[in-house]
Amino acid sequence: MAFERNSYRSVGPNAHILGTVLEYDSNRPDDSSNGWKWAVGLVLVVAVAVSFVSTRGCFRPKPVEKPVRLPVPAVVVPEPKPGPPVATNATNVAVATVQPKPAAPSVAAQEAERWAENSSVRPPRERALLQRLADAERLGRLAIAVDTIEQLRARPSMADLDDRLARRLGDLNIRRLFSGEPVPWVVETTVRRGQTVHRIAREHGTTVAAVRQLNKLGPREEPAVNRRLRVLEFPKVTFVVHKQTRYADLTLGGRLFKRYYVSTKRSTASGAYPITSKPDEGPRARFAALGIRVAPADMLELDMFLGPGSMLTISEM
Repeated sequence: MAFERNSYRSVGPNAHILGTVLEYDSNRPDDSSNGWKWAVGLVLVVAVAVSFVSTRGCFRPKPVEKPVRLPVPAVVVPEPKPGPPVATNATNVAVATVQPKPAAPSVAAQEAERWAENSSVRPPRERALLQRLADAERLGRLAIAVDTIEQLRARPSMADLDDRLARRLGDLNIRRLFSGEPVPWVVETTVRRGQTVHRIAREHGTTVAAVRQLNKLGPREEPAVNRRLRVLEFPKVTFVVHKQTRYADLTLGGRLFKRYYVSTKRSTASGAYPITSKPDEGPRARFAALGIRVAPADMLELDMFLGPGSMLTISEM
């Protein structure tokens, strides 16, 4: 192999540097024509590398990170304190039950309580009865209150309260009469075919007004067949007017039912006057003829009781 000197300063692909002299082998074939092969090979290598890397996911876009939601701490709700009961309506929706305020004691209950508190100077039996009356008035026990007043009025030591006891007794008896509870003067009857209000009143010795008011019948209404009615059963009514004290006592079956305020004329003669079905001997006609005046509301009540067979008595006391 022979080497030639050359003055070229560049180094080619077939050049060899020997010291400071650039020489080349003139007999070695030129490999410059194979350069494109290297380039193609390099491209293939790069393509294979890119394909490999892409299949491994190196160039995939990173997924968008979702915000991390931290768990919400549980809220501890304190247990509710015991309260009023809760009702449920038809749709099963809870409805808060409003506790009604206790009703204020009535005037009569307050008066009975004062009687009981001021009874220290009375005998033990009267003190016990006055306390019983106060309890019955407060609890609304009508029958017990009536029985207690009747016992108190029978005791001579209670004469100072007799008038107020008698007036309270009348109010309680009226309430009992229309309360629907059993009372001594009222019975129940079943309406038969062909019976009218007038016939029922005549059969039981009472008034048409009593039948209508006790059963809430209209002025011209007739009860239906098989209906149950409450009627006064031969109450044996007496109405005693006291001219001097200006009150009148209505008794049923010999027991005081109610005391009324009345006024009379000086010319009103004492005596007994029967109440009949005659137009001039009915209660209103008798009162007008004798000069007896009562309140309109009281007259409506007396129309119920003063039927045919009852007695009106006028006393000079």
